[in-house]
This record gives sequence, C-alpha cells and structure tokens, in this order.
Amino acid sequence: MSAAQRALELRRDGDLAGAVAAFAVAADEARGDDPRVLAGVLCEWAETLTRLGDPLAGAARASEAVELLRTAAMIGDRAVANPEAARALLVLGTAELHGGDAGTGRLAAAADMARRAATALPTEANRALLATTLNHRSTQAQILGDLAEAVSCAEEAVNVRRELAAGAPGRFELQLASSLNNLGGAQYESGDTLAAAASVTEACDVLRRLFDAGDASALPTLAASESNAAAILGDVPDLDRAVRLGAQAVEHYEQLTAALPAPAFVVELAKSRVVLATCVAGDDRFDLAARLSYAATVVLVEHAEHLAPPGVVFIETALRHYMAFVALSGEEADHDLVSAAGRALAGGRLG
Repeated sequence: MSAAQRALELRRDGDLAGAVAAFAVAADEARGDDPRVLAGVLCEWAETLTRLGDPLAGAARASEAVELLRTAAMIGDRAVANPEAARALLVLGTAELHGGDAGTGRLAAAADMARRAATALPTEANRALLATTLNHRSTQAQILGDLAEAVSCAEEAVNVRRELAAGAPGRFELQLASSLNNLGGAQYESGDTLAAAASVTEACDVLRRLFDAGDASALPTLAASESNAAAILGDVPDLDRAVRLGAQAVEHYEQLTAALPAPAFVVELAKSRVVLATCVAGDDRFDLAARLSYAATVVLVEHAEHLAPPGVVFIETALRHYMAFVALSGEEADHDLVSAAGRALAGGRLG
C-alpha cells in the first residue's frame, strides 16, 4: 500500500492526525513525478489539515498544488477546464475561507472551472465536483453578504446532489444533506425562516438515519446541521425542538473534540454551546444559558493560540453572550475568565 493510499485509509477511519503524517510522506514520495500526482496529494493533505482545524497550514499546501498546476498550464486564462485544477482551487479557497480570508476569488474560479468541466463532460464525478464547489461558494457568499448568490449556489448544489443521490444514495446522500444544511443557512440569512427550517430538518433527518445505520463519517455534518436547525427553529419559534437539537449538537461536537487533537471542532463546539444558550434563554433559563456560554468561552480561551482568526474573533461573541446571560441570571461574572478572554483576543492569531 502506498503512503497516499494509507493516508486516505486513515482519514476514512477518522484518524486525521495519522492521515496528515502519511500525506506528508506521500508528498515527499511524489516529488519529481508527474506534477498532477503531487498536486493531488497536496490537495488531500490540505483538506485534512483544514478539517483538523489548521486552515493556514492547509492553505499553504493547497497553494503549492495550485502553483504546480499553473506551471503545467492547467490553471490560467487559456487553461482548458479540468477537474484537477478546479479541485485545487476549491481546496485552496476553502482553506482561505476557514482561515478568515473570504475575499479571494478562488472559489468563484473553482466553480467556473468545475461548471465548464461538467458541461463538457457531464460525468458523475464532474457533476459531484461542481456541487461541492457551489456549496463552498454559497458559504463564501453568505460571509460576504451576497445572499442572493448564496441562495442561488446552494439551491443548484442541492439540485445536482439530489439527482446524484437518486441514482447512488450510498455515495451521495451525505453530500446532499450537507447542501441542504447550507441552503437552510442561506435561506435563513435571507429572511425565509420557514423554507430554512424545512431545509435543515430534511438535512437532519437524512444524516441521523445515516449515522444511526453506522456511518460515523456523517457525525460532523450531523452536528453542524443540528446546531443550524436549533438556531433556525428557535426563531420559528419551536423552542422545545430547538433545544433538543441544540443539545444533540453539543453532545456530538463534544464527542468529536474528544476523539481528535485540538483545535479540531473546538470552534464548532463553542458555537453550538452559544446557539443552545440562546435557545434555553428563550425559555428564561438564564442560569443554564450562562453556564453554556461560559463553557464556550473557556474552551476557546484554552485553545486560543492554535485557533485561526475567525475562531479568535468568536471569543468576543461567546464572552458577550456569557456576560449578558450571567447578568440576567443574577449571578456574578467570572472576572478571571473575562481577563483571560481579553488576553486571548489580544494575543490570538489575528495578524
């Protein structure tokens, strides 16, 4: 078994740290060979680093892959559309997005190239890649405030993946659910709360069925969908259901952070706790809301030096929720935590 195959096997088994080490070996083995082979290994390595919570290192590996393909004339103004280049741009753009740089044009370029490749040769693989680029482009558009583009890209991704899942549910249902969750977020930000609730509810139903059937790889997307659903349903309002889903999201993110080295899923855990805190505050349970937002702030502060800039910035959000809820609970704030959060914000990776 080659180092690249071993790395992919480790990643499938959930050993992301082991996969990162194996991809480093695989990249060394591939240097001097076909640049497309090395670029492919670098993309897999970058994607795994980003999933582990280190998007800055992921962006460095993906940037190397993009430059290799650019040198091979596979990326550029006159380049013929090809899925390898689209994937490299996608992985780089996604790492940059998670690292706090949402303004680059990589994801738009990836979506354009993937669309041209899928139009020229509409294979299952090319259409799946198009859906993935559209999914990430939708997330970027949400962050940049282009909600019409966010909804449009998410809707197209759902449509493509729904067609793929109809023919091969075992391979594409999880991806369909991811797109539904993303669409729900875009619809919610656009003010269409009822449509958003329907989208995230379908996503949760699909993912829970997959996870209950033994598909452990569904857990990160399930946790994300549950937390998103909690936030949306809390505004319907359906607080009982929102609290139940929010609690499940927190539990699932706790499982993920326990299984993987920090900072993997640390920020997602903190965000899920803040979402759940907001939901329980809707029932005037301010003491519980304060404890949840306190725990969110603590976990971020503990890992602040390893967080990408968006995670560091979220410390302020978690702390603000804690201060508001602890005041409503009648308890005294933990001033040591407030001071520690201030130091973390000043010293985190914001540069």
